Amino acid sequence: MPEVTEQLISFPGHAGGTARSGAGGYPLVRRYGAYRRPLRFLASAVSDRCHTYCVSPGMLMAVVDVGCRGTFESTISGQDIVEFHYRLAGSIALAGAWGEVQLEDPACLLWYQAAGCDDVAERMGPTQLTRVGPQRESWISLYCDRRWLARIGGSGVISILGELPQKASGWAAPIFRVSSPDGHTIRLARDILAIEGSSPIDCLLATAKAHELLALTLSRARFAAAGQRASRRADSSERRAATLAREILNRELAQPPSLPELARRVGVNRFRMSAAFKQEFGEQIANFVRRRRLELAAELVRGSTLQVREIALRVGYQHHSTFTAAFTRHFGATPKRVRRSVRLPH
Repeated sequence: MPEVTEQLISFPGHAGGTARSGAGGYPLVRRYGAYRRPLRFLASAVSDRCHTYCVSPGMLMAVVDVGCRGTFESTISGQDIVEFHYRLAGSIALAGAWGEVQLEDPACLLWYQAAGCDDVAERMGPTQLTRVGPQRESWISLYCDRRWLARIGGSGVISILGELPQKASGWAAPIFRVSSPDGHTIRLARDILAIEGSSPIDCLLATAKAHELLALTLSRARFAAAGQRASRRADSSERRAATLAREILNRELAQPPSLPELARRVGVNRFRMSAAFKQEFGEQIANFVRRRRLELAAELVRGSTLQVREIALRVGYQHHSTFTAAFTRHFGATPKRVRRSVRLPH
């Protein structure tokens, strides 16, 4: 077994904490130092590494690729830093009075704690609840000063910060968004992870890739925001069509019309109807039908003497086994168990 070594991320600096001239004078470096204690991992091989880069006065980058044998836990507090995390392997949990968010690979996390935000507990690495033995932690994180980011990102930053849902009122809670990385993002993150050296050329390449990764993220946020604004401009006829479509589906759950037939009945084309339905009710038509079928089935399981097979047919499932599997996934209990007075989670 390879010798266990401790790998350390420590700002200011780059390439495992090696100081770079002038880096310690960056205000963001000092604020990050007050944000959380240095990242420490018990790694499984001497080749494992944690690199840091002072990309600019307004952005720091952490690069982690370790076979992590121990859990890293810390407390982070609001320092007005916007974080972009691109995780290819590993897991992270963030928790506070506002709730909890957990990520498993691969995933992207946008995270923002304004100054004065309540402290948040952070946990990375393997735990008894995840897996036994070393867990790969491979990720890129960009830490950006909010004002610097707003200057360079413009409407893209406004969209991702101004429209994020908050879990509690005021600045007591962080604001965040979890998403799945696309192919371009994954390739860029892997390119950065592949830079193993600490020479000036390696640092130049890493900082260039960091800027490219940030530019890609902001461009796509701006594009998504434009799409959201366009969808919100759906006219009243489309909103009425979406409402009518929901009424029809609720009446005909056992045998719902096809999307083309439903669109014909509500008077708009299927694409505009689907977009308006998602905008108005927050879910796709197929997901709505599936959820409502199972909710109706639960009512029948608890309030009738019908056999489970009969209930399945009544709500539109032709096969008993398919219905039972869908019901169990949705409610966490089989129909028979629910019938024995097990309370369903809401």
